[in-house]
Amino acid sequence: MAIFDCDPSDLIEFAQKWMSLGDAVTSQVVAVIDDPAMALEMNPTAIRMAIDKLEGYNDELTGYLQDALEVLEQETEYCYDKANR
Repeated sequence: MAIFDCDPSDLIEFAQKWMSLGDAVTSQVVAVIDDPAMALEMNPTAIRMAIDKLEGYNDELTGYLQDALEVLEQETEYCYDKANR
């Protein structure tokens, strides 16, 4: 769906939620979309916050964010396991 096909109230609601994330979180979301390999550089709390606020507006965006969070969680688990060997 093109952004122009959205209901104006939905578009405004999304924009308000996007703006409420703040610069630190939105910059991480943009980085993950531009280059999914950047997920390892992101703050998992920021990615969770973005998912919580933006989920349901765009499946592709939600997918990018969920994939990034999964990568971060796997890396955290790997580091934890490695540290406890």
